[in-house]
Amino acid sequence: MKKSIYKNRIWISVLLFLLACVCIFTACEKEKRDFVELAFPVKLQIENETLTWKAVKNADGYLIDIDGTEYRTETNSLDVFGITNQAKDYQIKVKTLGNQKDTLDSQWSETLFYTLHPTNGLKYKFLNNNHTTEYMVYTENPEEAKGKLVIPATYNSLPVTRVASYGFKDCVYLTGVVLPDSVTTLGENAFRNCIQLKRADLSNIEEILPNAFNGCRNLETTVISENLTTYSLNVFKGCPLLKEIRLPAMVEEIARATEVVEVDFSRFNIAETNPFYKIENDCIIDKRTNAVIYGCETSIIPEGVARIERCAFWDSDIQKVVFPSSVKEIGERAFYNCYQLTEITFSEGLESIGQFAFGLENRTSYAEMRLLFPTTLKTVGRRILDNRHDIECILFSNVESTDYSFSSATVYTDMSYDQNNAWNELGGIVYNCTFKEENGDIYVDSFLYVQTKHFEVKEELGTVHNTILGSVRHADAIDEPKREGYTFVGWSLEEDGEIVIGKWERESIDGVTVYHTLGTNNLKNIPDNTVLYAVWEKNA
Repeated sequence: MKKSIYKNRIWISVLLFLLACVCIFTACEKEKRDFVELAFPVKLQIENETLTWKAVKNADGYLIDIDGTEYRTETNSLDVFGITNQAKDYQIKVKTLGNQKDTLDSQWSETLFYTLHPTNGLKYKFLNNNHTTEYMVYTENPEEAKGKLVIPATYNSLPVTRVASYGFKDCVYLTGVVLPDSVTTLGENAFRNCIQLKRADLSNIEEILPNAFNGCRNLETTVISENLTTYSLNVFKGCPLLKEIRLPAMVEEIARATEVVEVDFSRFNIAETNPFYKIENDCIIDKRTNAVIYGCETSIIPEGVARIERCAFWDSDIQKVVFPSSVKEIGERAFYNCYQLTEITFSEGLESIGQFAFGLENRTSYAEMRLLFPTTLKTVGRRILDNRHDIECILFSNVESTDYSFSSATVYTDMSYDQNNAWNELGGIVYNCTFKEENGDIYVDSFLYVQTKHFEVKEELGTVHNTILGSVRHADAIDEPKREGYTFVGWSLEEDGEIVIGKWERESIDGVTVYHTLGTNNLKNIPDNTVLYAVWEKNA
């Protein structure tokens, strides 16, 4: 009896389970019948690097399959400029996406077969680098390269890895550049003066050499690879329509060209995660050396920077520069051809200045400037103020060597006239000076005048040198000293005494009057070993 009851219970359980399954199946079928499968896209076509198809009603987006790689878009179009980057046959299909509430995804559309042919006139040159064999590509006839540049990934079964230097220069009919994955280097001037070029997809490029897109005046957009390691700042020189240049975290070398390079720091940025470079105060800084490698008109040298790299501000319109105490070195031609620069402030800590650091290529006009060099300065390069005039320099005896550094300036120094063996100078120099300080301004108070004497120095091998010693060197080229809030009147034999040597107007250019003092004829009447005091008149 118990066994029979047990069997009945089993059968009842099975029947209940089957009944539940039927109910669930019926509900699912009803729910499924409530869904609408969307139509698949039709009329697929590619024009002007854009894939389009007829829009599907109630579509929640579209899924595009291009050779097995899927892309999603919300509209009935997809920009394939950077996707179709190889010369080959492509198979493309599109699916309509449903919202999965009341619409289902469609079936795949019919396949669009799209063939991308290599650009006409391509030439290849064999390379053999580090025991690897590869090719670089170029054209001999710029007129054959038209539209979108299409380069095969291989040639003669070997990879094409480089666009040759000047490879597509002056290809005025090119409108787009997109490169296969194999190409990783753009040679210098590779696409220079491609004046109709509008787009450049460089998503696989690791190295871009100088002037690669120089003069591409209609270039509007570019995609730069996250694997880029080498970049030159003048790559996009002469590309005024380019909206943004973003350097990724992998860039480890930024080259600075020795020519005009204008970078708009609002059209240019570096990834914050880049371990090598950063932008601060409109300066590009090498994190490894704490050196400013590039600056512009709006740059302010940040505290912590140790060096201003060579040519960093070449041709900049910067007007004022203040060097923080962290700066130890100013490189060669760092501020060369900065014609608007009229105010320079040094800080204690600076140790060396490279040749032509503040020089000009051409002398244009006088721009009065007063430079107080720090006591920490040791070495000064050749002609650092070349073609700048009417400049007063206060230089302390701590400087160990110069090399005609101040040839167009007047130097006042506390060094003794007979201690300057390491100083090679052509400009006017006043030795034996004493200085005073007022409100942070250091100015000339007096100097000990020692008459100019000529000596003959004979070396061991018999060579004879004529040496001129005296506290005023090149007396007829001495500009008047300057002091903040005061005007120099002349020199007296005692403090605030009667003027014995005055000043006279040398010339006036562009409204700037330049005054000289301490001429040879004036000094004839001054006894040897006389202290001459500067007389100052306070400005109104």
